[in-house]
Amino acid sequence: MLYAIHKWKFWKVRAYFENNPDAISTIFENGQTVLHVAITAGRLRIAKELITSTSIENIQHLETQDKSGNTALSFAAGSGMMEIAKCLIEKNNKLLTIPDAHDKLPVQLACRAGLEDMTRYLYSNTPSECLDGAYGFHLLEECITKKMFDIAFKLLSYFPKFAIYKFFKDSSIPIISTLAQTPPPFFKGKQLAFWGRWLYNSGPLVSILPKFLSKQ
Repeated sequence: MLYAIHKWKFWKVRAYFENNPDAISTIFENGQTVLHVAITAGRLRIAKELITSTSIENIQHLETQDKSGNTALSFAAGSGMMEIAKCLIEKNNKLLTIPDAHDKLPVQLACRAGLEDMTRYLYSNTPSECLDGAYGFHLLEECITKKMFDIAFKLLSYFPKFAIYKFFKDSSIPIISTLAQTPPPFFKGKQLAFWGRWLYNSGPLVSILPKFLSKQ
């Protein structure tokens, strides 16, 4: 079957699964499903067919994690496979909240890989309650590191408490200080304007500034 996924033409693979529907549920020794294999092999047309043909009764099969904790969405997110990511989320949006073995959500994997469009898409679809804590804060750290300031600002607007948390690269520096020290050339025009408004005029800053100053 592995050979078929890697080498056979699309129509031949589709015919095989139509004649052997149980084969779609196969889990290999490394914990990967047929869908995992199709994605990692770059057989995106096959992967899309497998996703769209998944019935409601078998939708949980899409949540299967391999031995490294990766779901199919984990692979798609970290590889920039936007079309596959969209298909998976439309079929089962719970995938957005399943971390890998390193406790990273799909949006974090995309951000760490520097995939801006994928990160924005996954962020816009990840439930806010899932980001109100460690996942959200670590995503904020990654966004600052990768200079995805538009997402960083959105996170700070939703969760202003993150502004006084310590930035992971230097445990003595809060997020707000890190951003304040970021040279303007790193910001794009709209981002710079947004940051200026947030820093000096926004409610979130007013709410956390006393706490920040009291810790100095």
